[in-house]
Amino acid sequence: MVLACTWPAAEAQLPGDVRWGAQLRYTSDYLYRGYSKSADRPTVQVKVSADGAAGWFAGAWASAVDFGEARFEFNPYAGWQFPLTPDWRLEAAVAGYLYDARTYGEGNGYADLGARLRFRDVASVRIGVAPDAYGAGEAIPTFEVDARYPLTDVTEVFALAGHSLSQTALDYDHTWYGVGVTRYLGRHVALEFRYQGARESNDTAPPPGGGHPVYGGHDAYVHARAGETADASMYTDRLVLSLTIGF
Repeated sequence: MVLACTWPAAEAQLPGDVRWGAQLRYTSDYLYRGYSKSADRPTVQVKVSADGAAGWFAGAWASAVDFGEARFEFNPYAGWQFPLTPDWRLEAAVAGYLYDARTYGEGNGYADLGARLRFRDVASVRIGVAPDAYGAGEAIPTFEVDARYPLTDVTEVFALAGHSLSQTALDYDHTWYGVGVTRYLGRHVALEFRYQGARESNDTAPPPGGGHPVYGGHDAYVHARAGETADASMYTDRLVLSLTIGF
């Protein structure tokens, strides 16, 4: 759910070798795989997490959104990590994307299953699938990579990219990308500056009401199905500033 950077967190040890954490984030735009879920407006997000010494992890993440009819998103998740070598580990997880209302005339919740191969905390590759994304009745496979590199003890740069095979479900395939820098302002506060964008391909959706043939075609289509005004800004490249506090 967090795209590139590890959120700062104050971790506490609980009985049974369990670590927990909590974070609060203010961001100038909620970007999910390159497109805005907050209609290009600022929003507030919270996360709680727990990690067991045996390898399991679980938590929940929530955000205000402006996404179709939905105004709130809730993401519970759980998974297990398997050490392969001292530097490599494999993670398997399931997450839910739950909304308080329908999203652009489709469903209001779906599951996402994924496996991630991680090298230290420097780079990872993920393969996932949403069996019924947005209630569209079709599976959407996704492929993602990300990497980060520390420039100093308090500054790191990162990059990410991904692709979803969503044409059968949403009438288009989707590629997203981004680069950024994170500055840690003490142990529990981080400031992130990110440039991110996305592109459509294989778009077969008719764009009623207009819309850019690449960026706005599907956006206009789903808005029109929901009886809303088309907005061709969904896939505009943008700069995002985020401030995160860990508890």
